[in-house]
Amino acid sequence: MSYVVYILECADGSFYTSHTDNLEARLNEINEAVDTRCYTYKRLPVKLVYQDQFPTQEEAKRSERRIKAWDRNKKQALIDGDWDKITKLARPKSAMH
Repeated sequence: MSYVVYILECADGSFYTSHTDNLEARLNEINEAVDTRCYTYKRLPVKLVYQDQFPTQEEAKRSERRIKAWDRNKKQALIDGDWDKITKLARPKSAMH
């Protein structure tokens, strides 16, 4: 079994990051607004903008936590596959001057 870390872009432009072992079922659940407590509930429709597969749930959780800590610009660079920008954004601000 593998696990997927994914980023959704919500109707309000915000990003939602999570992981699952069944992406298709999870996206259906989100779009059917099953869980009224879910971040995406009032932000539908959502669009899948990024996904990455991991062999274990622990690796997926680690990746999810790392991505959730990133700011919007860094998440957008990940979605765009812009590794140069991700590297630049990962540097301490004092090193950028």
